[in-house]
Amino acid sequence: MTIRVGLGLSITAVLVIMACCVLETIWRFEHTERDEETESSPRYGAKVFHLPEDSVLPYGQGVFVKHRSIPFWFLSRLAFAGYCGPKMNIRWRGDNDLLVECTTDEALKQVSNPDEVMVTHVREPEPT
Repeated sequence: MTIRVGLGLSITAVLVIMACCVLETIWRFEHTERDEETESSPRYGAKVFHLPEDSVLPYGQGVFVKHRSIPFWFLSRLAFAGYCGPKMNIRWRGDNDLLVECTTDEALKQVSNPDEVMVTHVREPEPT
């Protein structure tokens, strides 16, 4: 009986991990990374991805935030979306304070503040 339970739990764990890997792969096909690097605070990670056609801002850029303890980006939350061009930068000013630098050429949409994270949008100065 104990061996069956252990075997059942092991198989279930493997299936859950496989399902998460499949979901992550599908999510990353739809949301391509703009940068390889993840900006991290002690509690959160943030990364810029290109948004898919059926998102809140089709073909824009999105800043996704997740807890550092969560390895999968498909579980992250969209915190900011905009048409920012190549000069979009993100950085943490504190544990829960994310700064998004984005020169907007078109519509801009601040989506939400996931969990306890405060997202602040700053428009970069226009070149003269």
